[in-house]
Amino acid sequence: MKKIISSILFCLLFVCSFGQFSFDTCMVSYYPFNANAADESGFGNNGTVYGATLTEDRFGNPNSAYDFDGDDYITMLNPGPTADSSRTISFWALIETTLGVMDTGQTILAYGSTTLPNPGERYRIQVDRNCSGIGIEVEEAVYTKPTDVSVSEEWHHYVVVFDKDVSSQLVTGTKIYLDGNLITDMPCDSYSPSVPINTAQTHPLQLGKNTVTAYPRYFHGKLDDFRIYNCALGSTEIDSLFNEPNPTASIDEIDIGANVLIYPNPTNQVVSISIGETTITNVSILSVSGEIVKSIDSNFSEINVSDLTAGVYFVHVFNNETTIAMKKLVIE
Repeated sequence: MKKIISSILFCLLFVCSFGQFSFDTCMVSYYPFNANAADESGFGNNGTVYGATLTEDRFGNPNSAYDFDGDDYITMLNPGPTADSSRTISFWALIETTLGVMDTGQTILAYGSTTLPNPGERYRIQVDRNCSGIGIEVEEAVYTKPTDVSVSEEWHHYVVVFDKDVSSQLVTGTKIYLDGNLITDMPCDSYSPSVPINTAQTHPLQLGKNTVTAYPRYFHGKLDDFRIYNCALGSTEIDSLFNEPNPTASIDEIDIGANVLIYPNPTNQVVSISIGETTITNVSILSVSGEIVKSIDSNFSEINVSDLTAGVYFVHVFNNETTIAMKKLVIE
């Protein structure tokens, strides 16, 4: 069953290892689409499905994502972060077509204002409006970054961040990430960039369809793993989201970083890390409960683990804020 151990593994592998961010702190909605559109954040912002059908997710798990065929949508009970509050929206998408929608774009997510014009009062994430890319439309303002991955029949991870502490304006306050990387290219479609974000509470969260009835701008493709936060995540947390493993995997299956060698393994004295030419900046060793039991920022060729009790651990290897590897370590 999808994500039956996801929260434990996610904390274990990523969140807890950073020691500086808890996803419980500012997460307001979480939709893993575990055979339904329930909000698993604990806030109860559950969704009602209109036409979308369950399908396989990016890992091949059945009934673990939703397929939208161009007239489907999911409506939640409440809106997302409103007014000018900071926010982060993370999701996975597989775009199936741009035929007939390139001039208006396809709606991934929308909430806020339902009428025109109300500058800044609707918050809409869209793909492929006038160009191949992902962007934001906040009513009377559009900002789209190029991606060149549309209609690739592949899953991609998207994160949209609005940080009001940087700016309340659409363009200067927004960052967009694709597959863990900040998109730094110039926008391929943009107008009224200085319009401030001031999202209304009029319409609840809606996936796959715009909030303005006359302009539904439906989505064609598959969506999964929506996480919504009322804070601006940084690159470290976004990298963690992108590298989240298959939530149905067992601990024995967790192995990130094919070219990284942890040896000897098992061990009871020292462990070394072989990683080729990539630079290691720090390493964390985690217990199976997610606790950081050892942090190392030098001498990675010989890490003393003799002070750790026998058991299973995980070695989390970083280059600055980027995850290089996550390997199981057995201490005898």
